[in-house]
Amino acid sequence: MQLDYYQLELVQQYIDLLDTVEQGFQYVLESFHNLERTEGDQVLSDIFTALGSIGESHQGLLSESLQSQFDHVIKKALELEGKMNQPELKKTIVEESLFPAFMDWKKEVQAFMMPLVRN
Repeated sequence: MQLDYYQLELVQQYIDLLDTVEQGFQYVLESFHNLERTEGDQVLSDIFTALGSIGESHQGLLSESLQSQFDHVIKKALELEGKMNQPELKKTIVEESLFPAFMDWKKEVQAFMMPLVRN
C-alpha cells in the first residue's frame, strides 16, 4: 500500500504517540518504587486521555483484530476505576495487567504500521 504524504505523517504521529504513552507508563511504573517520581497519578491520567484519543483516531486505520485488542487494553484500564486511592491495588493492575496489555497491543500495531512508514 502506497501512502501519500499526509497519510504517512498521520501514521508516523500515531506511532510517536504510542511511544509517548509507553514513556508515560515507564514513569508511572518508576513512581511506584521511586518516591521522587511524584507525578505518577497525573501521568496515569494523561495516559487515559491519550488512550481515549487513540481510540478515536484509529477507526478505519487498524484491522478488526487490532481494534479488538485495543478494546482489551481499555478494559484493563477500566479495572482501575474506583481504585486510584488504593496504591497497592493500583500498582498491581498497572504492572501486571494494563501495561502488559498495552505493550502487547503496541507491538502488534507497530508490526502492522512500520512497513507502511518504511516504504
